[in-house]
Amino acid sequence: MKELKSYRMSQGLTTYGIGAIIGIGDESFINTGVTNPDEQLRVIFPRLSNRLGVNSLRHPRIKYVWGDKGQINVGNKFSFMRFPSWMFCPSCRAMKQITAKISQDLKGDVPRCDNNKCKGFKKFKLQPVRFVIACEHGHMDEFPWWKWTHSKNSENIADNGNCQNNRLFFRVRQGVGAGWDSLVVKCSCGASRSLSDLNGNPDALKSIGQKCRGKQPWQAEGDLECGETPRVSQRNASNIYQPVIVSAIDIEAQDAQPADVGLKNKIENSDLYNPLIRYFEERGSDDEYFQSMATVLCKEFGCSINEIINTLEPNDANAESISDKPKSIYEINQSLKIEEYSSFFKDIKTSKFINQVEDINQLLEIDNSKLFAKLIGHISLVKKLREVRVFKGFNRLQFDPGKIVSPVTSPDWLPAIEIYGEGIFLALDEDSLNEWYKKYKSSIDSKMDSIAGRYVAKGYEERFGPFHAKFVLLHTLSHLLIRQLSFESGYNASSLRESIYFSDERDEKMLGILIYTADSDSEGSLGGLVRQGQLQRLLPTILLALQKSSWCPSDPVCKESAGQGNDGLNQGACHACSLISETSCSHLNSLLSRSLLIDEDFGYFKDVL
Repeated sequence: MKELKSYRMSQGLTTYGIGAIIGIGDESFINTGVTNPDEQLRVIFPRLSNRLGVNSLRHPRIKYVWGDKGQINVGNKFSFMRFPSWMFCPSCRAMKQITAKISQDLKGDVPRCDNNKCKGFKKFKLQPVRFVIACEHGHMDEFPWWKWTHSKNSENIADNGNCQNNRLFFRVRQGVGAGWDSLVVKCSCGASRSLSDLNGNPDALKSIGQKCRGKQPWQAEGDLECGETPRVSQRNASNIYQPVIVSAIDIEAQDAQPADVGLKNKIENSDLYNPLIRYFEERGSDDEYFQSMATVLCKEFGCSINEIINTLEPNDANAESISDKPKSIYEINQSLKIEEYSSFFKDIKTSKFINQVEDINQLLEIDNSKLFAKLIGHISLVKKLREVRVFKGFNRLQFDPGKIVSPVTSPDWLPAIEIYGEGIFLALDEDSLNEWYKKYKSSIDSKMDSIAGRYVAKGYEERFGPFHAKFVLLHTLSHLLIRQLSFESGYNASSLRESIYFSDERDEKMLGILIYTADSDSEGSLGGLVRQGQLQRLLPTILLALQKSSWCPSDPVCKESAGQGNDGLNQGACHACSLISETSCSHLNSLLSRSLLIDEDFGYFKDVL
């Protein structure tokens, strides 16, 4: 029976987005994109689409067919292909490349060994090889197995086409450990080569004349070489796919209720909307195809063509000119957060955003809580929020804003997904934080100097902005709270997500943390997280999180470390005490330090503990 292979829609636009390698069981696939943009649902969020410079944000439509039991969900409109296409038998180790034609003939079944000398002939399922090649321009391709195997011969058999046997084997040598030295590719003609030369050698493929073909695995042959020498990487390595996601909270001061809002919503939810808006933007309202579609909608909704045109014309008074739009990923994210920040400090109730400010002054009446009220300046309960996440593109091997690969061929739209949830927002008291930093500046800077140096050297400023110890403090507090909230409220820690609102600019001060539900399913939609944000519950949670962080099972090694984690950007923060799920963290589980919170000499919360 054919196995059903599936994953969540939200993963198709983030973790396993377009260009990502997806491992399902013993099989490996790559997401090659949405199959038909005109069949996608439009996500309405003008503030975000304007900031990204696109006409629309679109969400893949779920496809249904009619069966004996009514409508059946047959999946989303993504397309996939097997990658790497080179596979091997776990018994005889014979390799075979599964071409598009072979894959089509299999009709979704797993390829099986076709070596008639193998005991698993027609029985054993083939497994994908572990290695692929990629370059820093975002291209990825198959490892040149044939060329590598024959490259050690005095005559280059692969290039000259003199090998008549045409059968490769992926062998494992015994007695040399489990590293690269143990892996050998052999040909039945007698040629062979170990993979040990690939280990730690970025120019290994240059020695055999291999150049990047300037393409993605699903793109046609014949593209021009990009000029880079590709590097070998394991297909599941974290650097082989680095998605660039831009997200924003849909915050409205009040519900917009123009007279034609009903008609606008009807048109935007119509199946004709996407082709209608495309023809309108590209050809104008006089185009015959536009007129014919508009006529159909007029009959359906009882309106005139002029009314339809009015709903399609942009009317965002705050739309920015091209020159005013932020350029870098950091600038885009920061500008969106600056617009959102003030909304967390007032009571708001709209259809998409409900925020209730907690009266933190009541803590002044409780002796044990007065210090908390001085350090934490604001708490609010976000009872409802709408977040839109846009998949802007991806990098390979390393983050480079100038080499982001777009997930779509058209510059007019980007894939997006919207989620609804709830959250807790808290902000530290600005005066207290400034006073703390000024008082202990020499100790703090001395502690953070090594992290700051690596942060700048590795080019993180382009992605996350200028380094500041205050941000590290906020980020660490956020992680500790997420870890503790998962115990207090029963939420899975991976279903919570953080958003750090920080700016040290004079006119744009931000010192806030938003912890909110991060999934598009029903978990977290019943008020459980909001209830934990009430003062009588949240303050004990914060205190317990800080107390737990004062001791890590890996101390004193963890606490005294000068650099941990990704590029050594953490201090006193490891999986045992501070790290959270990669999908929950907004900064790659980096820029964390428990010392800034709890150090006995200069910790921000040292007097509370």
